[in-house]
Amino acid sequence: MSTRLRPSSRPRRRGFTLVEVLATMTLMGITLPVVISGIAVAAHTAVVARHRNEAAALAESQLTEMVATANWQVGQSSAGDFGADWPDYHWRATVESWPTLSGLDQIDLYVSWNDRGNREIMLSTLVYDGSNAGNGAAGNGTGSSSGSGSGKSGSGSGSGKSGSGSGSTGSAGAGGAK
Repeated sequence: MSTRLRPSSRPRRRGFTLVEVLATMTLMGITLPVVISGIAVAAHTAVVARHRNEAAALAESQLTEMVATANWQVGQSSAGDFGADWPDYHWRATVESWPTLSGLDQIDLYVSWNDRGNREIMLSTLVYDGSNAGNGAAGNGTGSSSGSGSGKSGSGSGSGKSGSGSGSTGSAGAGGAK
């Protein structure tokens, strides 16, 4: 006697069950909003980093121009923009006498832009003005400590018509981005 298997009366179908489909839909409903939100945050962070880099480069350029052309006055502030090439960025500069050494002036240059609120970075430099020193030294020299973020140190160098020197400023050189 041989045993024969009887074919099942219901044919087997391949596919997903309703429970599997519902579980997949629930999982996708939970994870997709989180993933999309993460992508949006990463994109905004990239835009903020690009703006900060551009602002730092523009600030450095403007500060270098001010120092090279000796276009500053102690106790005064000046402001402007960067023209049609950089319409979103504006700058302002303040100049104060350095309190500890005669003949040194501190130029603080702020670059601001609008990105979900007003953002700003600051670059600072020390400039030697021989006419204010009172020691007969002639010439202009510059020292700088610059950067963005929350740095607390910088270095400077100076040169005049009668000699040159360099050293560390030992002061807060850069203001952080707001």
